[in-house]
Amino acid sequence: MTQHQDSIKQFLHNYIDEIWNKRDFSKAATYWGTDFKNAFAPEFEQGPEGMKVQVEYFLNAFNPFHFEIKDIMVEDDKVTMWVQIRGTHTGELFGIKPTNKEVKFREAVWHKLKDGKLDEVYPVVDLNSLFEQLGQYPALENK
Repeated sequence: MTQHQDSIKQFLHNYIDEIWNKRDFSKAATYWGTDFKNAFAPEFEQGPEGMKVQVEYFLNAFNPFHFEIKDIMVEDDKVTMWVQIRGTHTGELFGIKPTNKEVKFREAVWHKLKDGKLDEVYPVVDLNSLFEQLGQYPALENK
């Protein structure tokens, strides 16, 4: 493994720890580039401020919450991570009222880096597992 790959892995471990696990957004600009895009939620504001709102929404649904990196692969400006998420559902999530149930689910996430920061994210979250553990699925909107 190269020194470059090691530094990217450390960057991601710091990102997960500071932003997700410690809920500390004071260094958000260190991690998210000015044009940051979240492909999972394109309907929301993008960039660091938009991502902060998205992360806060999710974190407000779980307390405690812990995001653990199980594996990272780095190739050039692309990074993939396999993560496990644990938490207790204490806040509303996608219209589901708090259940106070402890949950554990996984996510595969692909990031693209630009100028030493996260530029794009393409997460694949195992929402089916999460909703099964909560005992309910979000209501579908009729349009």
